[in-house]
Amino acid sequence: AGVYDEQRHIASARIYGNVNQYAYYFLHLTVGSPPQRVSVIVDTGSSLTAFPCEPCSNCGEHMDPFFDFSASSTAEWQPCSKE
Repeated sequence: AGVYDEQRHIASARIYGNVNQYAYYFLHLTVGSPPQRVSVIVDTGSSLTAFPCEPCSNCGEHMDPFFDFSASSTAEWQPCSKE
C-alpha cells in the first residue's frame, strides 16, 4: 500500500517487477470516481508510463482490468504534448 504525506502532498507507492525477469516495473494506482485499480507500467529509462485503458488493443495482458473511462465521473482524456 502507498503512503500519502498530507503536509508535503507527496504520495508513495510500492513498485513491483524485476527488470531482469520481466523487463519492466509496475505499480498499482487507484484512479477515478468511483475508484478503479489499474496496474501501470513504469519506464525507468524515461518519464513515460503505460496506462492501460479501454479500448486499448495494443496493451497486452495486465493483472487488473483496463481503466474504463465510461465508468468514471471524473476521468477525462488529456492530449499528448511534447513537453
